Amino acid sequence: MLRIDPCFSPLVRLTTIIIFLLVLFDFCFTGIYCWSSEAKAVEQEQRNKLESLFFVPGHDLLVGTCGTGLPNGRIRLWSINDGQLKKVLDLDDWATSLAISNDGSLIVVGLLKNKEIRCYSLKEKTWVWKVTRVGEGIVCCPMRFTPDDMRMVVVGATSIVTYDAKTGAILQRQEDSKSFSGGFPNYRTRQNTLSPTARYAAFWQGDIAAHEALWPPKNIWVLVHDIEAGKIVARQGKIQKKYKNWSAAFTPDERNLLLGSMDGHVRIWSIAEQKVIREWRAYQREDPVSFRESVGRPSPIHSMIFSPDGRRFATIGRLKEGFAIRIWDYPASKLIHEFPSVAWGMGLEMCTGYPMAFGPDGKSFALEQKGNLCLYDTQTWQEKWCVPSWAERVESR
Repeated sequence: MLRIDPCFSPLVRLTTIIIFLLVLFDFCFTGIYCWSSEAKAVEQEQRNKLESLFFVPGHDLLVGTCGTGLPNGRIRLWSINDGQLKKVLDLDDWATSLAISNDGSLIVVGLLKNKEIRCYSLKEKTWVWKVTRVGEGIVCCPMRFTPDDMRMVVVGATSIVTYDAKTGAILQRQEDSKSFSGGFPNYRTRQNTLSPTARYAAFWQGDIAAHEALWPPKNIWVLVHDIEAGKIVARQGKIQKKYKNWSAAFTPDERNLLLGSMDGHVRIWSIAEQKVIREWRAYQREDPVSFRESVGRPSPIHSMIFSPDGRRFATIGRLKEGFAIRIWDYPASKLIHEFPSVAWGMGLEMCTGYPMAFGPDGKSFALEQKGNLCLYDTQTWQEKWCVPSWAERVESR
């Protein structure tokens, strides 16, 4: 305790106390600042850096696009065997979409600043073509190869474009109109996904709850467009108003569409019957669905992916403890495994996507969690390896 000599004048006493308090404040402030800086450094190190993640068929490789915290985007390739970083492709641009050919020979990436689509050959180890993208809305828009790897389909905000996978030449272009979008206004929140064969595209309005406080939702449809036939094959009116869908994924047989909703439910929507045929709550959280009532803290399912055999699928959503990835048995609608607290949540509200992927044979599952890229055995869910996803150096052995 500070002791003041009684012979000191009141002014000296006051001055001494003020100096003591200032020193104490400076000490506390410095400690808090150092602790906060260290905590921020740890958080930055553990923050996810990947924006997408894919297995390369026919190769013992994982491919991911990186951009968060970097001046430009990059494509990185890791060995499935031990997680060794094998190659880094600097893009001098932001990678916003990526697709791998079914034979694993080509990587196609959509770029933001230069408005380009580029194709890289893993066999020739070089970029084989690049074209200026057609239409708007390359950010978070899906692209996928057809089963024969001869064509590549890109779905944007205003058009669906089919490219020659070998040359990048445009083979077909469908403009955004009532023919495939059902007359959706071009809201920036409209989202879409492609089926495994790139024959079908599904459309819905994303982030619907976050914007209902600003204007009443008008994009209240979920619909499926047959790209080859150029027509809508399924639609359900006002489904968004009822379920407030956030993410979606086609089943591998392309008969059903999984809907990940704002209330934490998974809903299976039959394309043939055009109705929800099964549903269950995948994420238990007490927040209400309404954006107004929840003060901007809804509980959506942000992303969904299937295993190649269609028996399992993965979801990511928010729990009270943070974002968690859950693995489900599709036929039984049963929870198989959970990866808790995998992300800080940065960027999850921007796109329906998360860096996670099932291996081509379904025996492996890869994901990024807090700055680390990890591979798991899907039979035992034991970790095979885990490496920093932000490492820059390519090691050679």
